[in-house]
Amino acid sequence: MLEDQIKNDHCIVKSNQSMLMDQSYRSSGCLQGIDGSVYSRSIMKDVPKSDLKSVRRSSSRPIKRPKFDDELVEAGHKRGLSARKSSDSSSVDIKLKKNVSNKQMSSSLSKKKIKVKSNLVPSDFGRWRPADDLRLITSVQQTCDLQAVHIAVRFSCSFTLKEIQDRWFALLYDPLLSRLSQQAIKSLPADVVNKILNEALWSREEECLLADVDMNGTRDIPYFQQFLDDNVYVFHKNRTAEALQDHWLLLRHYYLLNCQTVKSHVSSGIATSINEMEAKIIDDQIMGDEDEVLKQALSLNDRCTKREIKRLEKEIPQWELLLEKSGIPELAFTSFKHDDLASLQGRILKYFMKKNKLIIGRAAHGHEVDVDLTIEGPSRKISRKQVSIEHEDGRFLLRNIGKLPIYVNGEVISKNGEISIIDNSVIEVYCLKLLFNINPDLQKPHLNQLDVYAEETS
Repeated sequence: MLEDQIKNDHCIVKSNQSMLMDQSYRSSGCLQGIDGSVYSRSIMKDVPKSDLKSVRRSSSRPIKRPKFDDELVEAGHKRGLSARKSSDSSSVDIKLKKNVSNKQMSSSLSKKKIKVKSNLVPSDFGRWRPADDLRLITSVQQTCDLQAVHIAVRFSCSFTLKEIQDRWFALLYDPLLSRLSQQAIKSLPADVVNKILNEALWSREEECLLADVDMNGTRDIPYFQQFLDDNVYVFHKNRTAEALQDHWLLLRHYYLLNCQTVKSHVSSGIATSINEMEAKIIDDQIMGDEDEVLKQALSLNDRCTKREIKRLEKEIPQWELLLEKSGIPELAFTSFKHDDLASLQGRILKYFMKKNKLIIGRAAHGHEVDVDLTIEGPSRKISRKQVSIEHEDGRFLLRNIGKLPIYVNGEVISKNGEISIIDNSVIEVYCLKLLFNINPDLQKPHLNQLDVYAEETS
């Protein structure tokens, strides 16, 4: 056993020696023969071919030997470091590129924002269509009268005269709106533009020229074509001979030609022309004679109505007495006591005035009033102290001490205003109506004093 182990070790040593010698020969550029002889590359030319077959070729490159575990670990660690450095550098480059691109985008956007002008488009620009603008411009150029344009031109919407005036002034003096309108008009189809221009209003000069055309002879299409050629600078560029003939026939129908003379029938009261009709209407409005029969009938009706009112006023006390005796509390009128000065009666509330001053308003926390209107109806806008009524020397004086105006028998009483009120006066405070009645017993002494004074003066 010992001898076999020695032989194996000897073979291993020999194989290692031969490997080391082969490596040295390759690095030096030499070749080794089968018999162990070594040949250099410089003397390879002199060696016979028979000997070259026995020469073994060796490479000058080093032989790669297998790496041990510790070498593999070091190589992997170096690769990880290099990969991490490369990844860090690549991530930094990506971040820098992103920052540069974001800066470029923000700069470009800021430049674009600077270039854009913040001009506001009028709110009514969409309501006025390009065809309406073209009709307005053409009609004003023909008539120079916005009121005539408002009456005669048919727009896409029913514009008022004020809207037409505002639009025309905007087209004249607003550069943005004028530019937008011109661009929209240029984009209109050709047939739409021709239709609008053909429907243009007739100017005063055009109608005057057509009114001068007499009715003698034939007034056919060739005649009006020649007439149009002679006055090409007066008529609109879209006027045709057919249009001139139709308008001339229209003028003739309404007796507006200069050669048409109509016998006047003013004496008989019959108007035969438009001018005479207008004059007659104006004369009737200014110098209208009154109808005597109608006047007498109206005066008679007025006297009958007044007589009926007086009769009903005399019957009121009788009806009040009947209602009092009926026993129905809802229909019974207010009965005053000896210490009551007056009463206020509404749809719901009833209040008897016992002291010389009365406050009407809206009750709130910390503010008390004599007559609270919150019971009667909506009173949010009424002041806490709205109305004051004072009794002095048999007279009742009402003052408006609130912010809202009040009404007494239809007469407006503004803030800090005052008025003397009588029996059956209606006081209206913000759609709430109150009936003011004075105690009849209180009025009798005052009336007696007035009678005595009248007798003494007489």
